[in-house]
Order: sequence, then C-alpha cells, then structure tokens
Amino acid sequence: YCLHHNPAVWGQNHMDFRPERFTKENIRKMDPFAYCPFSAGPRNCIGQQFAMAEEKIVLSTLLQRFNFSVDKSHQIERMQAAVMKTKTGIKLFASPR
Repeated sequence: YCLHHNPAVWGQNHMDFRPERFTKENIRKMDPFAYCPFSAGPRNCIGQQFAMAEEKIVLSTLLQRFNFSVDKSHQIERMQAAVMKTKTGIKLFASPR
C-alpha cells in the first residue's frame, strides 16, 4: 500500500485515480520499481503473465457487454491495509449495452 501511494513518487495527488500515469510516455519516465503489483526481480510472481492475460479478457468482456456507473450517493472510504480496500465497498450500477 505504502509503495503505491508514496507522495514522493506519485505527487501530492497520490490518492487520486489517474490512469494517465500509465501511458507509454509516462511509463518511460517512471522508475521501474515505482509500481510493482507482482513484486520484481528474479523471484517475482510466477502467475503474473497469466493474471494479466486473464484480467484483460475479463475486463474487455465486461466492458463490451455492460455500461457501468458509480452510485454517487455512496461514500467511498479507503482503508489502509496490505492491499487497497474500502470500508463499505464500491457500489456500481451495470446495465446491458
């Protein structure tokens, strides 16, 4: 949690959801160990390639079949833990395309 929310690496808006941080242009400037969800080095996660492929398939299928929107009346409260969590979950609405 601390590595991926470090203001020295991600700036003062380190808690904001900003996917543009991971564009090809920005990734080239980034320290290779600034974002490492599967660890790094010779002993990193052996399931990394499978997990990334599975994630792309599932997300692309969901995004092709549904429109998603956030329940604006639901307050999202973050919890600090080993992995990012919310206290009360994230409520979404899904409707078929």
